[in-house]
Amino acid sequence: MSSGQARIWLAEQFTGPSAANNLSFGLRLGGALNLAALELGLRVIIGRHEALRTTFDVVEGEPVQIIHQDSPRVLTITDLADAPEQERAAYAAACQTAHTPFDLKAGPLLRVLLIRLGPEQHILLCTQHHIITDGWSLGLFARELAACYAAFCQGMRPELPPPSLQYADYALWEREWLETEEFQQQLTRYASRLANSAAPSSLAGAAENGPPSAAGASRAVWMPPELVSALKASASRQGATIFTLSLTAFLVMLWQISGREDQVVGVPAARRNQVEFEDVIGLFTNIVVVRTDLSGNPAFAELLAQVKGAMVEALAHEDVPFDRLVQALHPTRVAGGNPIFEILFASVPAAAPMERFGPLTAAPYVLEAAAAPFGLGVSVIEEPSGAGWVRAEYRTGLFTAEQVTGLLEHYIRLLAEVAAQPGRRIAEFAPPSGPWATARPAAAPLPRPAPRPRPAAKSAADLALEDTVADIWEKVLRRRPPHSGIDFFDLGGHSLQAIAVAHEISRALGRQVPIALLFQEPTVEGMARRLRLEDRPRSRVIPIFEGGRHPPLFVGGSTQEFRDLSRALEPDQPFFQLDLFALQEQRLLEGQALLTTLPEIAAEFLPEILAIQPEGPYLLAGQCDGGILALEVALQLQAQGRQVALLAQFDTPVNGYYEKIHWTRRLSRRMRRAVEITLAGRLRERLGRLRRELRPERPPVTPEEQQYIDIWAAIWQAVREYRQSRRFAGEIQFFRARDRLWFYRDFSLGWDSRAERVRVHDVPGGHLTFFAEAESQRKIAEAIGQALGQPAAK
Repeated sequence: MSSGQARIWLAEQFTGPSAANNLSFGLRLGGALNLAALELGLRVIIGRHEALRTTFDVVEGEPVQIIHQDSPRVLTITDLADAPEQERAAYAAACQTAHTPFDLKAGPLLRVLLIRLGPEQHILLCTQHHIITDGWSLGLFARELAACYAAFCQGMRPELPPPSLQYADYALWEREWLETEEFQQQLTRYASRLANSAAPSSLAGAAENGPPSAAGASRAVWMPPELVSALKASASRQGATIFTLSLTAFLVMLWQISGREDQVVGVPAARRNQVEFEDVIGLFTNIVVVRTDLSGNPAFAELLAQVKGAMVEALAHEDVPFDRLVQALHPTRVAGGNPIFEILFASVPAAAPMERFGPLTAAPYVLEAAAAPFGLGVSVIEEPSGAGWVRAEYRTGLFTAEQVTGLLEHYIRLLAEVAAQPGRRIAEFAPPSGPWATARPAAAPLPRPAPRPRPAAKSAADLALEDTVADIWEKVLRRRPPHSGIDFFDLGGHSLQAIAVAHEISRALGRQVPIALLFQEPTVEGMARRLRLEDRPRSRVIPIFEGGRHPPLFVGGSTQEFRDLSRALEPDQPFFQLDLFALQEQRLLEGQALLTTLPEIAAEFLPEILAIQPEGPYLLAGQCDGGILALEVALQLQAQGRQVALLAQFDTPVNGYYEKIHWTRRLSRRMRRAVEITLAGRLRERLGRLRRELRPERPPVTPEEQQYIDIWAAIWQAVREYRQSRRFAGEIQFFRARDRLWFYRDFSLGWDSRAERVRVHDVPGGHLTFFAEAESQRKIAEAIGQALGQPAAK
């Protein structure tokens, strides 16, 4: 692995797979698309670049990249030609593809989605994991794919020169470079410039709601051509670039909001400073750190000169991997956070957009972000027209959309001021307004330390486990920890050694130990305590968020999208998941038979629900199989005389599974589609595709896959055979997704037979995506508040 790959791989080991590491580009294509030429083009590009055939695993405690010889199938085709509200359905399908995390071990780490809107209307979306690509690589991929497509449409071979290198060659070059004396000298100079810097910059007014999360969103504001022209002229007069001037104004804004005079931000660097790297797909981008002193109320022109020097110095060290800088500085680490800085600033220069894709017309197709790798990332984007944009990606657990919009609008006003009057001192510029008007913090009194609890006496087994952990630390660090309370990183440990520790402990204990454990519990005593707790029988009720002052919300189902809803309801709402699949899988692991009826499954969950919340009122919800489970749990609680204040169904069909609309309506649409295919001269192609689909070549099912199939078969058998014993005594709150596929019936139909009353709430988004929609989250929060007798939030 290269250092950049190791950094991203490690981050996903203790935060889990995240869409924050997904990079995408999309094109709206016009004209008759040649599917065979597109598939051939993809095959050629994947064959040319080893990075696109790479997965990642751990071998003997060391993370490695594995290059596969065969090109994986990465193209998925979605036909929405007959779908109502095509654009909304297409956007939902594109978002689902772009925002679904990758599996670094299983791969592939590239997926391509082709959405058909009509005979000559398509959307092409390519998504790659950042561990195998960067922004430069995405552009190279798009250009090479367009060239291959154009050649194959003409029946010719594409004339692409073979890449001069592969990414693995770069990784080997970097490894050799990191052993040189020159690298050590650069690292020493770079680290000394950043020594003793404060904790990562944050903005007053930002709030961390619950555990750190990469869930994110994006906002953008327009920069008129006159402003871009004024910024370029002002920068030129002062001997600077528009990027340096924009960065200086950004630092002034951070100072205005936070009051911090020592500002540290990250800036991406392309790091392709050798011509051989220019035609290679892979992760070359590094992050350099720019530190600026804003003390003494300097004039903006003076500060610009300082930032210009800081940028030159930072870029002189762009070959120093960011993770090596972190090891040298040894900053305080926070799980889910970024060391050294939390705010990224970038500038994207003007580039001509792709207007042709072979014989097809092409236009950009842009998606909003659903995750953010940093707390706040701001990019200044130029357009060929001379105008521009300022775009922000932000973590929704830290900032609201209103805050980020206000931030960007103030930044535009500040850019206009500094372009017109660079001689003014930074304190003379207009302060932010709106949500940031009172953000600048006053000094807060130090909290009174809480009394330390008396430690419990340790058993012989406790001490033996601590000795095992200490022995492994000594083996990896070549140094015995002096006591059980010392921090691993204070002993000189770093990220790659944390991987080795997790590997050795897994071997010693005979079970998988997550790397995240060492970041969460970086002491011998803490690690041993967590390992002991994880040896206990696991709960069948999964806590998503355990804080808050309200009664818990118990939600049935196995979807990960519930976490989007939980984050939106925090910090007041405890959130627990009743995961049917996890329950059944645990029974198999313990040698027990699978449960075959919904009442049996609900009875398994009920004691643990009562252990978490002994008395009502109870809040229950679910989706699909989990929705039917929530209904049965509610009935069992009511049978015991307990109060169920809320029973919510999240777009759940009345029988728990999808039912298609009547065959006559489906047939009429199929007939219209057949006529369209025949008139377009594509009947032979479609029949050939149908024959191939009817004879799929499937590899043999593995034992793990068979277990997965068996578990879901048992769950759905229980759902289909479920007959509730009585109607629910109360009102069901039914949340119906607006983006419903045309061939499924209205999911809210029939629920009036299961309860005394049903209230339907239409919410934006699709069956799974509506959990991330702000309007949906607000309506669900209001339903919970009303169930608890609270007034609706304004």
